[in-house]
Amino acid sequence: MSAPPNGVAAPHADGLALKLRVTPNAKCDAVTGARAWGDETRLLVRVRAAAEDGKANAAVECVLARWLDLAPQDVRLVSGERSRLKTVVATGETDALYRRLAERLDRL
Repeated sequence: MSAPPNGVAAPHADGLALKLRVTPNAKCDAVTGARAWGDETRLLVRVRAAAEDGKANAAVECVLARWLDLAPQDVRLVSGERSRLKTVVATGETDALYRRLAERLDRL
């Protein structure tokens, strides 16, 4: 298994855990890069949805699923429900997800 690109990901029993820094109420839905946040690196995700009633969390799952070419049900929030710092799990084969993540990050 290759190392997590930029330290934003870690192996998970179901695939890959991704650490995020989310900005709700943005002008567009997008993954905009990766950045050091404290002592770790997180993917920067912007969503148009407001941070109310789980709308932004659902949007984050959809944006990441689309960005990683996964089905929407294959990305789920596992921590940070009421925080901008979140962790999601992408379900699938870990090595393939690492490669896909690295490819997407290289395009940013």
